[in-house]
This record gives sequence, structure tokens and C-alpha cells, in this order.
Amino acid sequence: TDFIFSVIAEELGLIGVMIIILLYLVLLWRLVAIAKNCQNDFATYTVLGIALVFLIQIVINIGGTTGLLPLTGVTLPFISYGGSSLIMSCLLIGIAESITHANKQQVGGLIS
Repeated sequence: TDFIFSVIAEELGLIGVMIIILLYLVLLWRLVAIAKNCQNDFATYTVLGIALVFLIQIVINIGGTTGLLPLTGVTLPFISYGGSSLIMSCLLIGIAESITHANKQQVGGLIS
């Protein structure tokens, strides 16, 4: 399943590939926006680390399937087949959402 991006390109064409890349860019943009709104440094760096993990996975997988980088077996987040990869991706998003929720409660407590 290292070549899932190639299969998407074959089946859905350039439009499908652009939509996938756009969705990944939106995910990364949202993670950076969450990091900017965090009240403490630990939460900020945690969310930025999560964004970096996703960015590295995306770049390595797409680079490997397009021939720009060697294949390493890194999965494409939320798309490639693999139970542990999907669980970890969902766990990382859950951590980022938990930080967002805690940050909203902390800001709400300061305003009240």
C-alpha cells in the first residue's frame, strides 16, 4: 500500500490528487492555527509536533510514489491500509482536539 497515492492519481486523475493535497493542507493549516491559539508553550509545541509528523509522512509518501524520494514504507495518513497507522493518526488528531478543548476552557475561565 505504499503506492496508494499512485492508485488515487490513476483512478481519480489530477483533480482527485489536488483534492487530496488540498485536504492535507487544510489539516496542516488547522493544526498550526490551533498551535497559535494555545496558552502555554507545551501545548503549542505538542500541536506543532503533531503537524510536523503529518507533514513528514505526507512528503515522504508522496515523494516516494512520485519518484522524488526513495520508498521507505511510510504510510499516507488516513488513506493507506494499516491498522496501527490509522490508530496513531486518529490518536494524534484526538490529542490536538483535546488541547483545543482544554485551551477553550482555560480562556473561558479567564474571561468569566
